[in-house]
Amino acid sequence: MVKRAPFDYFFTQFRVVVTYMRLLLLPVGQRVIYDFRLSHSLFDWRVLLSLALILVVMAVAWRLWRRSSAMEPDDAAGARLASFGSCGSS
Repeated sequence: MVKRAPFDYFFTQFRVVVTYMRLLLLPVGQRVIYDFRLSHSLFDWRVLLSLALILVVMAVAWRLWRRSSAMEPDDAAGARLASFGSCGSS
């Protein structure tokens, strides 16, 4: 059995989360088992792009939440719902 570092799994999870986000928006090419190669470094380009995408989605959700406090109550509900959905999918 090959011993793997816990950080290998941690770095790979960024790519897994982005795959799930893609499948949520565009459910094409679904499989029962996804075979991800382990990422051994944070500086792998796939890990960096995945982390950047997750951070952008979270920043947009945060911005929508903050902006909703200055809106009318009817409009604020929609913005808060959108921010919750953005944050929940990442």
